[in-house]
Amino acid sequence: MTLTNSNRIYLPAIALTVLVFVAGCTANRTTPSAQANPQPAQYNQTPPTTRMQPAPQEQPRIQQQPVAPPDNRFVEVEQVQKYLGNLRQIETDKQLLVNRVLAVDQAQQANRDDNRTAQERIEDAQNSSQSLAAEFNRLRTTTTNLYTPAACTDLAQKYIRHLANAEMNFRQMMDALTISHTNPNRALAIIKELREGQTHIQRQNDDAAAEQALSALCERYHIAKDFKVMH
Repeated sequence: MTLTNSNRIYLPAIALTVLVFVAGCTANRTTPSAQANPQPAQYNQTPPTTRMQPAPQEQPRIQQQPVAPPDNRFVEVEQVQKYLGNLRQIETDKQLLVNRVLAVDQAQQANRDDNRTAQERIEDAQNSSQSLAAEFNRLRTTTTNLYTPAACTDLAQKYIRHLANAEMNFRQMMDALTISHTNPNRALAIIKELREGQTHIQRQNDDAAAEQALSALCERYHIAKDFKVMH
């Protein structure tokens, strides 16, 4: 076919139109694999801005006070008070016993002119002596076996010495009463030693030491001193 000049002018335009149409059809066609596994669209997204949250405030904790152990000094004071209570009872019993010894002595002196024989008076004195000796022995045993806190050791030792002196004084007095019916001079010598001799001086010193130890212990623990160590 012979192209005219006018056809030569429109031919490039027609070719360009066909090319555009073919390209468009090709772009709209998709493969089966692409349809089965569509790929998500990719976006250039800016990550969201993270908002800083204020740190949670810690709740104040209640401080629980630990259970305090027993106050050792309080326990010690209780033990001292208990010991002093027992010692007070022993001292009271000792004074009652000493008064009984003096009563026996006075009775022997008052009955010196009765109708009893010397042997009868001696036997009476011996019986009284044995009864009182058993009481002194009980007091000594009770005092020795008494539970003694460490703070009371000094007082305990001095009081036991004081009690031993009181028992020895009692025994010598009863010996004097027993022999007064047969050997009055010897009996008087024993009584004089008890009242004026070295035994008397030593006994007074020991009694004073026990009384001072009692006062010092009560003062140290602020305990009311409600009895005395009697001579």
